[in-house]
Amino acid sequence: MKINKITILAVILLSSYFVHAQTIPVAVSDGLNTALTYANTGAANVLELTDSGGQYYCTATTIVSPITIRAQAGLAVKPTIIIKGCKALPFLKIYDSFTLDGVILDGYDPVAATYDSVQHVFAIAVLAGSTNEKPDFALKNCVVQNIYKFGDPATSKDGDIFDVSTGARAGVLLFENTIFTHTGDEAIRAINTHKAPVAVEGNFCTTMTVRNCTFHDIRGSSIKIEGDGDSTNVDSQVLIDHCTFNKSQVRVIWHRDLQNTVIRNLLVTNLMQGNDQMDNCISIQGNGTTVSYVDTFNVTVPNHTSGFLADAGSWSGAKRTGTFDAATIYNLDPMYADAANGDFTLAANSPVRTMGSDGKALGDVRWAGQPTAVKDLNTVPTTFSLEQNYPNPFNPTTSIEFSIPSAGKYSLKVYDMLGQEISNLIDSELNPGVHKVTFNGNNLASGLYLYRLSGSNINLTRKMLLLK
Repeated sequence: MKINKITILAVILLSSYFVHAQTIPVAVSDGLNTALTYANTGAANVLELTDSGGQYYCTATTIVSPITIRAQAGLAVKPTIIIKGCKALPFLKIYDSFTLDGVILDGYDPVAATYDSVQHVFAIAVLAGSTNEKPDFALKNCVVQNIYKFGDPATSKDGDIFDVSTGARAGVLLFENTIFTHTGDEAIRAINTHKAPVAVEGNFCTTMTVRNCTFHDIRGSSIKIEGDGDSTNVDSQVLIDHCTFNKSQVRVIWHRDLQNTVIRNLLVTNLMQGNDQMDNCISIQGNGTTVSYVDTFNVTVPNHTSGFLADAGSWSGAKRTGTFDAATIYNLDPMYADAANGDFTLAANSPVRTMGSDGKALGDVRWAGQPTAVKDLNTVPTTFSLEQNYPNPFNPTTSIEFSIPSAGKYSLKVYDMLGQEISNLIDSELNPGVHKVTFNGNNLASGLYLYRLSGSNINLTRKMLLLK
């Protein structure tokens, strides 16, 4: 779909008739910056990239309205967003909730054969106390690579992927099923809370989950996070679970002044001295923080339990510390397929395939060919979503899945392109969770149809194609 004046007018008219916000398809020829400008008006909340393997060039911008960018379901190859024009500043400054799902983000331009100068790919910039404080952020099923602040991977010692700016505060942070690779500095960081304590709560986010992720060739700590050093505040609740760290800076997790963090089921291998000269695989500070089920192999500090530090100091001087479970800290060769080239597939006889706390493999379980449970219907969602129907196109039946984070009355209805209601699939009270229904178009003619999820403060619409 061409996003020109005529198209925008048509979409606005359609939106005013059916919904308050909607999904729009975006081809490479449409221009991702043009689509983001449109979505930032609030007229669309989902930008769906439609070109399989497409290279979407995009210059630095801001997010000021809730936006999701995702790959269209069923694409053979992930679309790539080529980062341009950052000038050693952030690529996306985020002032409202944002999700990126199923794409590659690349700081390298294959046409110009140059690296862009990127300070942060994502920067949570909305300050505590502002109107839209605590925006949610999700990075799922993505690859983020080649991020260097000064554009030269040979010399750049800066350039990270995610940052919480000084004085800013996020809501729910989710990093899932994502590969972080080739950076000048940290991959995920929130290190400014002690420098400029956040008002009231004193934390950088409500919750942060890093799950089933891989970190490779990261020159700073892969994850560097900290609290404000005030033990009377409730810290950000953090879970780091089933992650693989390879050829990254020693001290892959640098954790300071955070209580009750859970770190488990990790593979930590082939580490290097990066920007900082470190001497531990993982360091933690904070009462109740635990590290367990970790395999280290071929690291540049002594292997096994001596490669860990439960630090007794803190920015606040509170002398609080966490604990390591020495009984579940291992020193085994995970038997990767080709670690040097970023293939961490575990051999069939790898000893770590069933060593996790949950009986799964240590590290990112995707390398073991194990399910990630992203679609666990028992998990309570944190945001509303309406998924693309599957299959699409369909004949005559298709499944529609949606997520609701709170109980209430919801409706799911199907319309033709003239706005006439075709079917009322759901119109009832629903509990929080992931819901799935089947739509049967046996009595309908081939063509485009709309399906709409409505409820308190939520209106989401998608298109589906019936082909007979």
